[in-house]
Amino acid sequence: MEKQSLLESLLLQVEKSKSFQSIMEDGKVTDSEIEMLSDRVNSLMAQAEEKLSDEDFKLVSEILTEFAVFYVVTNIKEKDR
Repeated sequence: MEKQSLLESLLLQVEKSKSFQSIMEDGKVTDSEIEMLSDRVNSLMAQAEEKLSDEDFKLVSEILTEFAVFYVVTNIKEKDR
């Protein structure tokens, strides 16, 4: 079996997530849905910060930051095509 690219793998995970499915159910993304998702991310980060060592939390934060950078630059690249 061929190894999936990082982007393909992440997209599959996103499509399977309950939050994505709930938000995309009507095909529209509302401000309240974005706010709700933002609150969820903040809550999960707070939970992670409580449970992880400082070093582990720093690594998780760095991973999430680099994922966000990856997402943004990938979208910029797609728009340039």
